[in-house]
Amino acid sequence: MSRLFANLTVARKLLALPIIVVASMAGLVALAYVGFARQSAATDDLYNNRFIGYQNGSRIVNDVNVVHRNIYKVLGLAAANADGAIIEKLAGAQLVALDATQEFAATLLAQDSLLEEERELLKSALAKLAPYRDQAAMTLDMAQTDFSVALTFMVGADTSFQTLHEDLTALQALEDRLGRENHAGLKSGFRVMLRTFILVAAGIGVFTTLASLLITRMISRRLSETMGVIGRVADGDLTHVIVDESGDELGQLAQSVDAMRMRMGAAVGQSQEIALHLSDAAAAQAAALEQTAASLGQLESMTLRNADSAGEANRLLAEANGIIVQANRSMAQLAISTKEIAEASLRTQDVVKSIDEIAFQTNLLALNAAVEAARAGQAGAGFAVVAEEVRNLARRATESAQSTSGLIEDTMRKVHDGERLAQATRGDFDAVAAAAERVVAIMSGIAGATREQSEGIVQINLAVNEMNEVVQRNVNASNELADAMSVFRTSAPGE
Repeated sequence: MSRLFANLTVARKLLALPIIVVASMAGLVALAYVGFARQSAATDDLYNNRFIGYQNGSRIVNDVNVVHRNIYKVLGLAAANADGAIIEKLAGAQLVALDATQEFAATLLAQDSLLEEERELLKSALAKLAPYRDQAAMTLDMAQTDFSVALTFMVGADTSFQTLHEDLTALQALEDRLGRENHAGLKSGFRVMLRTFILVAAGIGVFTTLASLLITRMISRRLSETMGVIGRVADGDLTHVIVDESGDELGQLAQSVDAMRMRMGAAVGQSQEIALHLSDAAAAQAAALEQTAASLGQLESMTLRNADSAGEANRLLAEANGIIVQANRSMAQLAISTKEIAEASLRTQDVVKSIDEIAFQTNLLALNAAVEAARAGQAGAGFAVVAEEVRNLARRATESAQSTSGLIEDTMRKVHDGERLAQATRGDFDAVAAAAERVVAIMSGIAGATREQSEGIVQINLAVNEMNEVVQRNVNASNELADAMSVFRTSAPGE
């Protein structure tokens, strides 16, 4: 039973006490209900049977007494020679009242709620009521006709009345006694019920108090033990074991705390080892990063020098490109001058041709002049000499013109060769200028890339320095973690 109670959930354990209280209160209410039901039944019996029975008996006694008095009244009226109608009416009313009383008594006798003693007395009274009615009827009949006979009948009626009155008085006394007994029993039952109610309520209070203390003590003890272990874990002591095999929430909490303690112990041990390895690895990484930072510093200085050299080469190439461009312009001007010389040579050749033609015409004129001088004879001898000189001059002019024409043609060939060579040289200079421009662009790109590479290396160097600082902090953090983990104790002293 205790094992079953231990495996109940805390909610059910906490609900057990209210359930017990409710069940006890329900039993107490049921007991009170039964007691009050009995009291109500007793009260109903006291009222419906005893009180009503007493009233019914009193009614019969009163009705019979009233009729008996009225019979004497009728006799008195008859003796006083009163009005016969009044006497007859009063006498008839008495007989009607006796019949009604007799019928009422018979009705009471037919009820099942009557006790045997009541039934016997009521039966006896009903049996004596009939002779009394007959005696009363004869007395009332004779009251108007013969007063003395009526008095004789009245003696018998009075005797019947006395015996009837004794039974009715006994019945009334019985009803009074039964009513008192029921009332006493009602009071006694109420006192018994009240004592029982008080005792049961006190027992329920004591039981619920003990159960509450037991449940509270059990829960608080287990909670205190679990909290003690949690406090030890908070202080770094992971060696205290919780032994709680119950299946409720507190048992699950204790088992979870114990599992947490064990796992934390394993994790702390692994963390200590990891912290040591991490510290060693961080130290080695810090040394490697320092070497990397030094190498990057050297690489940064070399890259800066390369960037400066590339910039200087780019500047020189730009200057060379400017010179080439200037030479290209000079070659273009040379080509233009050579072309102009060629054109001037052509014009000179035309002049030479004109001179040659003039020399040819002069030679013809000299021949004609010699012919005419020969014809003139001695008179034209001087003219013939002049004509010969002119002819010789024409011949020399023709020879000079031919020689000059040859020179001009040779010069023209050389000029044309120089023009072609200048055009080819200009094309080569154009190609060299284009190549120089491409080289300048490439060197400019190399210089820009080198500068960017230098800036990137600077950034990498900064990042490496920051990584070095981070690694140094990691080393410090690893040492601090190792120091922090050293406060945990995962094994008992002496193990």
